Amino acid sequence: MAKRNRIKPGDVLKIDLGNGSFAFARALDEPYFAFYDVNLKTDGELDVDELLAAGTVIFKLAVMKGAALRWEKHGHHSLPPELKSPIAFFRQDAMNGKFFLHVDGVETPSTFAECEHLERAAVWEPEHVEDRLRDYFSGVPNAWVESLRPVPPS
Repeated sequence: MAKRNRIKPGDVLKIDLGNGSFAFARALDEPYFAFYDVNLKTDGELDVDELLAAGTVIFKLAVMKGAALRWEKHGHHSLPPELKSPIAFFRQDAMNGKFFLHVDGVETPSTFAECEHLERAAVWEPEHVEDRLRDYFSGVPNAWVESLRPVPPS
């Protein structure tokens, strides 16, 4: 039986983007990850302290458990307070277009203005996250992100 790659909050994960570069994420409380604005063009040694000091978080997402099988664990550091705080997501009702804010498992009615810069409540496939990171570092829009944007009320 294959050993499961167990991810714990604070684990630093190296993500092979398949184009000769690598991105990095930090495991938060399951199923969430924070992704860093760091893109290395080498598979050399990584100083995790240097990575965490240099990188800013570009987005936080819920990711399917398959990430643990695709992404390489590359160290562990306890999470700072800003990465322990609840993450706000939005939901938009497909029938009536109404908005809802999700924070720490609690849903409250919201507005387009409050939601337009938030991530949609969704669980991402690791491959789609990798697409998003490649596009981010290439400076081009990502189809997955665009498809999940809130739709303004008419």
